[in-house]
Amino acid sequence: MKKIIKIANIVFYIVILILFIYFVFQINSKKDMKKNIKKVNKVEEKQECKEFANKNFRFEYILEIDNIKTIYRGENNKNKAHFIYKSTKEESEYYLIEDIFLKYHNKNYILTNNPSLYFNFFDIEKIKAIISKLNNNSISNKDLYYLEKKEFIGDNRLNKVDIIKENNIIKQVKIDLTNFANLYKSNSKVTLILNYSDYNKINEININK
Repeated sequence: MKKIIKIANIVFYIVILILFIYFVFQINSKKDMKKNIKKVNKVEEKQECKEFANKNFRFEYILEIDNIKTIYRGENNKNKAHFIYKSTKEESEYYLIEDIFLKYHNKNYILTNNPSLYFNFFDIEKIKAIISKLNNNSISNKDLYYLEKKEFIGDNRLNKVDIIKENNIIKQVKIDLTNFANLYKSNSKVTLILNYSDYNKINEININK
């Protein structure tokens, strides 16, 4: 009888050991899988946004609020941008260096404020983040993208994103920002169209005047 109990105890501990090894293996497998998924996602994101890698391109950003258009037309090279701001009320020349805005006024460039509430959406890093979250199989088609609170708009809202490609190069990103706008002004229809061209053809940007 004692021998049977001893054998039963040994079998019990062997089973426990096998279960422990199994669970450790499962945990490590999941960790490895997550690491591999992250690596794949990083590779896909890098390939998907390769045209933005050097942050060197010409742009035309069209912000439309209740059918009234404001246009930002210029060029970007790394952490510098030079653009013309054109609205129904004015046309002004700007330089952006890092996060500092300079506006041409009376033959001089003066420090000024961000010219748009939506300027953060011009940030290429935000655009890359939006693209990386879209379904890779439908990235050239209409898609719905859920903007998370911590990322872009300060609230959980549903916004439509359209991406147009030419020869697998991103030419246009169109974002419906109506929900974002309604956080500040109700009943406004807001659309942002980001047009890109001349990738890696922009020379060093310097203040000319």
